[in-house]
Amino acid sequence: VSPIEAIRTGHLIEKNSPLVALGTVLPVPGKSFMQIPIRSLLRAPRRTLLTLLGITVSIALLIMMVGTLDSAVNTLGKMRSDLLGEHPNQMIIYLNRPLTVDSPEWKALADPQVVSMAEPSIHLYGTLSNNGTEIDSAIDLLDMGNDLWTPTVIHGHYPASAGVLISEKAASDLGVGPGGTIRLEHPRRTGPLSYDIVTDEIPVVGIHANPMRNLVYLDIDQAGLIGLDSTANMMRVDPVGDQSTTKAEFFEQPEVLSVISLRDAVNSAQAVFDEALKFLNGVKLGVFVLAFLIAFNSTNISVSERTREIATMFAFGLPLRTVTRMIITENLVIGLLGTILGILLGIPGLHWMFAVPLKDAFAEYQFLITVSTQTYLMAVLIGVFGVALTPLLVVRKMARMDIPSALRIME
Repeated sequence: VSPIEAIRTGHLIEKNSPLVALGTVLPVPGKSFMQIPIRSLLRAPRRTLLTLLGITVSIALLIMMVGTLDSAVNTLGKMRSDLLGEHPNQMIIYLNRPLTVDSPEWKALADPQVVSMAEPSIHLYGTLSNNGTEIDSAIDLLDMGNDLWTPTVIHGHYPASAGVLISEKAASDLGVGPGGTIRLEHPRRTGPLSYDIVTDEIPVVGIHANPMRNLVYLDIDQAGLIGLDSTANMMRVDPVGDQSTTKAEFFEQPEVLSVISLRDAVNSAQAVFDEALKFLNGVKLGVFVLAFLIAFNSTNISVSERTREIATMFAFGLPLRTVTRMIITENLVIGLLGTILGILLGIPGLHWMFAVPLKDAFAEYQFLITVSTQTYLMAVLIGVFGVALTPLLVVRKMARMDIPSALRIME
């Protein structure tokens, strides 16, 4: 009777016989090859579960940590798209006093040889409030029909009626949406150099796309609310030349308080995220090392415990590559399960991070929680392929195995 037939029929199997161990690993005719590693994993449930738990936690941490950066980058990208629009070189000029738009000073600033487009705006600060919640806000009044830039409206409509555009985060925190009414506390000009702080109830007509909570927009036709009709203390321009030359020319004007390049402002925020990326590269390496060590330790223990079993396979003529492939398959199964569970746990963990630990630190932002395709591929690379290939490190140990000694039975 052949060894495999003996295993299948039960012939020649005695207590402590090598065939007992061999029957749990050698392929039996009619049986799936995948049943072999699964049976091997089930024979050591405690080690299998601990290995699975370690890989799951490692992948979940990877999704949570790197997903935080993915969400920040996605949020920054949306902010960049909304702020720059179709004119990425646009600049904001803050004035040291309100100017009427037909004054010589204003016309000098809007020189067509310096800027191709110049739009008057009013910039001030105020407070939004509703249901006991208050949000300090930066308020911009601008022509909602201008060709240079207008905020993107994602809910509601503008300027169908007089009202205010607020962010999605502000709408959520204030508990109000398009069609509702909020209280807006703001300064109102009462004389050439005097202002009062007043509170108006104003309808919410739409939600803009910018994720920053404190940005509020009104049409410049509502400048009467603050007593600044036909005036502006800020202008948004599209320069003719390069930005550095335009900045130098504006700073020569006595009415100019500051000049800001929106592209440079966004790039500065991007630089901060790039520094965070350097830190998270270390996190990625740490997760890889952790998952690798867990898998290697589990594989090494498994090979040591199954020395007699592996020696039996070698004694019956199975080549080293076949035995290695079987152990790789075992690790592949556990790595795949750990990666799937890690991703399933990491995504709600990522939402929890923004809802609890990071809520107060980033209260002014509506983060677009996202896990990039690159992060998912990284999780698969570490959790599946990294874990599956760890048996290659014990190939030399199996190749140098003393088969007679391993098969010797100690009574």
